[in-house]
Amino acid sequence: MTDDRVLVFEDHFDGVDLDPATWVPHYLPAWSSRADTLAAYELRDSCLHLRVPPDHPVWCEGDHLPPIRVSGIQTGSWSGPRGSTKGQ
Repeated sequence: MTDDRVLVFEDHFDGVDLDPATWVPHYLPAWSSRADTLAAYELRDSCLHLRVPPDHPVWCEGDHLPPIRVSGIQTGSWSGPRGSTKGQ
């Protein structure tokens, strides 16, 4: 059996901050505020280290969801209308 997978993108996180042309330091910001979706992270040793500290804001708080804390980054946060091929 052959492995046909090809690495398309790789980041070594060697800068002092995330590359804004590639990364969005928020988790689904359209669903909550920018402040509450901001990732807690550190770049060191060519790696991204995500943290969820105890005082991290609750994400998308409301009656319909249990309180959860999320720290994540994305490669995009836009899509076209439902059924559209537009977006990342």
